[in-house]
Amino acid sequence: MVLSRGWIWAGRALLVCLALIAVMFLPELLASSWSAAARGGVIAAVAAFLAVWAWFWTRGVSSPRPLVAGASIAVVTALAAPLTLVSPSGRDAMFYAALAAGAGLPARRAAPAAVAVAVLAGVLQVAHGSGVPVVLFAVVNDLVIGVAAIGGRLLLLTNRELLRARAGVALLATHEERLRLARDLHDLIGRNLTVAILKTELVLASLPAETDPALKGDLEDATAATRRALDDVRSVVAGYRQPSLEGELASAGEALRAAGIRLVVENRLGAMAQAPAGVLAWAVREATTNVLRHSRATTFSITLRREGGRAVLHVEDDGVGGTAGTAGSGLRGIAERAAALGGSLQTSTGNPRGFALTVSVPAAEP
Repeated sequence: MVLSRGWIWAGRALLVCLALIAVMFLPELLASSWSAAARGGVIAAVAAFLAVWAWFWTRGVSSPRPLVAGASIAVVTALAAPLTLVSPSGRDAMFYAALAAGAGLPARRAAPAAVAVAVLAGVLQVAHGSGVPVVLFAVVNDLVIGVAAIGGRLLLLTNRELLRARAGVALLATHEERLRLARDLHDLIGRNLTVAILKTELVLASLPAETDPALKGDLEDATAATRRALDDVRSVVAGYRQPSLEGELASAGEALRAAGIRLVVENRLGAMAQAPAGVLAWAVREATTNVLRHSRATTFSITLRREGGRAVLHVEDDGVGGTAGTAGSGLRGIAERAAALGGSLQTSTGNPRGFALTVSVPAAEP
């Protein structure tokens, strides 16, 4: 089942409410024979913990910057550790840190972080003077929570990929339907119009010289109208057969994913006219084909942006690279299409390796 955005946020809200467990133990802490300053410190620490915990699940866990999630997890750990230390023996706030580490870090970093949090929880219980069963329970409990959080993160990432794949399949289906319609227009209507033109021309050629000029004019007008209709059909077919930029990006994602190549797309183009979009679509198709055939790459990036009044496509891979400035027939075709619109194509070596291609065309509005 593909999870909706509403369900994901409902789950985050429940995790935020999990912090109420810490509030439940607050009266027990305040009942201790501490000074007013110590009690104020405990209240401040709990309040800070609640604020950081809520911010982590609403903002930090989904931040595109890894340092943000890592810093918030460090703060949660730094607050949970002293709260565990001042609590009675057996109380463990470190499971919050284990949960945050498993959900907020990539799996390769989350696993050792969860282990470290579980070990720290055991050390804190030892500092309390707790017995071996309590120490082992704290370690195992926090480790299980961390592993479960890692599994939940992987599930959400898989759900996100499923949503993207579903959108890509829809784009591919639309593209295929456009091609089918173009085929039908060309094969059926185009053929019939061509036959009609030939028949009227034959009729005109076989008319005797004394035929009424008005009749000849009508037949000539019918022939011209049919010819214009045929040209219109061919124009429509050419437009439908023009690859769409969205369709080519979706196709590239499917093909590269099947080949085990990671695709990174940054699209800031917005709406633009069909002609320049078609040139960029052809370029995406050709670049993807070259990466699949020759590059032995692991990552392929596509960047689409506006620079002044021009639309710029930049693609780059981390494969074995090529010779900058050289182009096969496919790239020559892209260069010719771009030049026809007043654009250009440039090739270069990637950074630090691989192959890069940049296409720039005037970005006429639709």
